[in-house]
Amino acid sequence: MAHRLRVLVAGLLVVLVSAGTACADQRDEWNGLIEQWNATSEEVTALDVQGIKRLTEVDAIDPYAENAADALPLLAEAQALYLERTEKVESLVALCDQMADLDVSEERGVYAGQQKEIAETMLEDHAVLSELIARLQILYDASRTSTLSQTDLDRLEQEIDDLRTREEELFRRLIEMEKASRQYWEDNTLGGTD
Repeated sequence: MAHRLRVLVAGLLVVLVSAGTACADQRDEWNGLIEQWNATSEEVTALDVQGIKRLTEVDAIDPYAENAADALPLLAEAQALYLERTEKVESLVALCDQMADLDVSEERGVYAGQQKEIAETMLEDHAVLSELIARLQILYDASRTSTLSQTDLDRLEQEIDDLRTREEELFRRLIEMEKASRQYWEDNTLGGTD
């Protein structure tokens, strides 16, 4: 599987902003939430990079070779990394909700909604990755594949291919969403004062 290092950190990380038309408390709260968003986004990206690295290492192992079982600990590590990533992304969704509840500009509310949609898509991506890892754990476990008929094995390989395709589609969608959100940020000069 040719996983690419995700470049979402560039889009997920935003600069501190001030909501000039909102009261000082709201502006301070917005800035604090943005700081939390930035820190959590960095953690999400780091976990994603580590997870991709593990899956890339798995891809280098032939599932039908004698050393196929070497992939199993790598898959377990990837699974744990993506679980931790999901917990962080869930906190991003909560931060977006908090940002949307603030009495700041309509544009900032729209931006918070865009970021929430991105985070929710990342959660969808996690679900696909979890299914993919579960299928790969079967494929790389000789004791499990030895009990499968050729038809079942073919079906398993097709499921893996389908999950990889779906994950790549989600990745492309995330890139497009983030690009559009960044453009919205710039078009509405959200990095400056109102």
